[in-house]
Amino acid sequence: MRKNETRETKRYGEIVLCLAGGLIGLMVALLEQTANNAVQFEMGDAVPIDGRAFGLMIAAIFAICLPFFMNDNRTVVITALYICGAFAIICGGLPAIISGALIMVGATVGLFRA
Repeated sequence: MRKNETRETKRYGEIVLCLAGGLIGLMVALLEQTANNAVQFEMGDAVPIDGRAFGLMIAAIFAICLPFFMNDNRTVVITALYICGAFAIICGGLPAIISGALIMVGATVGLFRA
């Protein structure tokens, strides 16, 4: 291979792991939002969206989109995926541990693949 040719690595493992983590995170955020909204509606102080559920949705959406840019700038994307995984665990609580763990495993796989 010549010096000026770039070889793009197939990133199927990272994409699948981060997609799975992001989709689970979105489902957890939706379930969390509907449960919290029902309780708040009974109390009389319902809000359009809970802050923790919104944070989990944002982290899950970024985790779904970021792995597709892994070949462009790997270190920035991996760092952002670790942040998204930690943010998903913090915002989602106990049900979102699976989501955050899958996102972080996807980032770790991307870190160790050249």
